[in-house]
Amino acid sequence: MKNRYYLLLVTLLAIHAFGANTRKALEKLNTGSSLERINAAETLNALYQSEARDSLRYVGEKLYFYGIQNHFYPAVEKGKIILSEYFILTGKVIDGITTLKALIPTIVQRNDSKELCLVAKIISQGYVLERDAKSALYWAEKSVQHAKESKNKQLRSDGLLVLSEAYLLSGKPDKALAALHRYETIVCSEKNERKKSAVYAKLGDFYMKKGDLVRAEGYFLSSYESARKTTLISPIANALNNLAIIYYENNDLQNSKQFFLKALQLRLHVNDNKAVSESYYNLGDFYYYSGVIDKAQSWYGKSLVIATTFNLKSEQNDALNALAEICKSQKDFESANNYREQQLALLKKIELDNRVDEEEIKALQLEMLQSEMLAKANDNEHKAGFTLKWEWGLITLLVILLFLKFRISSNDPDKLSEM
Repeated sequence: MKNRYYLLLVTLLAIHAFGANTRKALEKLNTGSSLERINAAETLNALYQSEARDSLRYVGEKLYFYGIQNHFYPAVEKGKIILSEYFILTGKVIDGITTLKALIPTIVQRNDSKELCLVAKIISQGYVLERDAKSALYWAEKSVQHAKESKNKQLRSDGLLVLSEAYLLSGKPDKALAALHRYETIVCSEKNERKKSAVYAKLGDFYMKKGDLVRAEGYFLSSYESARKTTLISPIANALNNLAIIYYENNDLQNSKQFFLKALQLRLHVNDNKAVSESYYNLGDFYYYSGVIDKAQSWYGKSLVIATTFNLKSEQNDALNALAEICKSQKDFESANNYREQQLALLKKIELDNRVDEEEIKALQLEMLQSEMLAKANDNEHKAGFTLKWEWGLITLLVILLFLKFRISSNDPDKLSEM
């Protein structure tokens, strides 16, 4: 009971802090000065990446079109970077990478190591998702190099997490672990609890995959302790979920179930529907591998309901697949076939929706291109008008000087006597 009230208190405080920070940043994004809007967009980008990824598009578009309308290129560039990150995080990886690469020449020209570090890191993340180890490693190393070239101490850790992922993808676990420990050393010195929670979770996952459950549990506990010190719910829930998995692997079923339910409780409080569907599915797995089939089927069913309600296609597919397998194992072939038919229909719908999404992204990119061309045309027209005014001014000045010279010459007494 005490733990329940503690978790509720943590949740309410985190929700309040998250809401206050979000409202303040949104106000600055919509009404602030140019620099205030950029800073607000960066704040919202950091908040929404862990709590509300779909909102990243709004932030990116808002900042980008503000920059276009007010001829403020830094806002245009930052808006494009945020939109590119949104594309990558939501599966439009190539669109995101292409947009970012187009920005690089301008950033290189002004020798901005900070932005180059950020852009290279996001590109590397995209290639990690694409499972392109060579490209992921190339861009991760560039990000780390740009961080070294910059005098900004806050960049020292940037790129190291994605570098570790690129090393893992390249089959170099020792280098991946070394990169994680470098990152850990830096963020611990910075006392950044959010980054500490993230790196501890990565280290826990690394050791769990190696089968070292003792170290994995230690890092997941550290991840949870750091997450508690942040004002974000998702890191806390993710840490609890990781601990639940460790306890299950250690055959501590009571603690495993308790932590799965705690993670679910937090996710329900903040209406993180995607994560709630994941928690339901995890509890389905818990009961399935514990041999309690009826409860497993119930939790998988709950995962399917919320995934269907909120159009979470990946989670729908996972739940349908699990339910089909359960029915098949129970020799309920009619229900199993029904779930498989629903799964096939869903996969076709996903394919169609992906085409629609691609067309929508292309339309947005076309609108952005047209806006930039129009802005450049207006700038050129303004410059041409200014040049024309300057030329007319010079001509007028020359006419005045010639007129004055003529008057002086006509009034010269020597010339008059000659006449």
